[in-house]
Amino acid sequence: MAAREVADVTHHSLSTLGFDEAWLETWLQKDPKRLGLGSSVRIVRAQMNQPGGKGPGRLDLQAVDEALENRVYDIELMRGPLDADHGFRTLDYWAREQKAEEDDREHRPVVIAEQLRSSRYWTLLELLADRLGLIGLEIRCMEVQGKAVVWLEPVLLPSDMRAGAGGEGTSAVIGALTESDWKARTTREFQSFVVGLRQHAKEWDLAHKVVWSAKSYIGLWKNSRCWCPIWPRKDASGRVYLPLPAGWAPAVDGQPPPEFAALQQDLTAIGVSVVWAWTYNAGSNPIAVSLRLEQLDLPLVRKLFETSWAGMS
Repeated sequence: MAAREVADVTHHSLSTLGFDEAWLETWLQKDPKRLGLGSSVRIVRAQMNQPGGKGPGRLDLQAVDEALENRVYDIELMRGPLDADHGFRTLDYWAREQKAEEDDREHRPVVIAEQLRSSRYWTLLELLADRLGLIGLEIRCMEVQGKAVVWLEPVLLPSDMRAGAGGEGTSAVIGALTESDWKARTTREFQSFVVGLRQHAKEWDLAHKVVWSAKSYIGLWKNSRCWCPIWPRKDASGRVYLPLPAGWAPAVDGQPPPEFAALQQDLTAIGVSVVWAWTYNAGSNPIAVSLRLEQLDLPLVRKLFETSWAGMS
């Protein structure tokens, strides 16, 4: 076997490469996939004043996940190691944005710095990942044969974004919701949809248990995994995220298998919206379907629920 040439690599920081935070912000805006949060993430605003003009400073970037629709990322950038000022600012921006939210979207704080794990605040960041949905991304810089190479490495993710065959975690969360909480905070239409879906699943012999504790969805679980999370929607009774049906080819590099295009065509023809949402739950529930209560009676919808349930171990 012929010897392969190996490039010389020199590790750098943004500062030694001559890049500042403004460059980093523009670099991410040009291609939001560089965030590493999925191909459906789109940056919608930059250098935002805080809601109502309150508080000093501006939020660096805000992004939305077009596959999830109700998830927003509030992003704070900095060069070098994380300091107390930027760390607290990230949480302050996130809290203000979440409090000002009018569409009941879920905001997640994102902090980007060159050093997170080695900072004195790492233990606090770890605790906040699952409590608040905090995301931590470290900036990596190097020079390869005279060319700068920059990328972001996720070092801190909340449990529902961590890769793993097990899918949704089973640990309890602080401030978990109850069935009564859901009845108080959602519309009668959504509540009727949840009742109707549970009844249909029972009639279809899809054994499951209901978990109310998540902040943003009601989970129908099969054994130790969340088979069917149900999210409230404004333009439908609810939205569910289902695993790949039994018999489908696996997704490769997060791309939908050939069977998805046929499913999407068939469901669209009968007025049911379905999209590929690989970033949801680390790819464990990638089929996102928006439904009204009466659409649960459609044979194609029933088949999708039955095959997705059968496809989950």
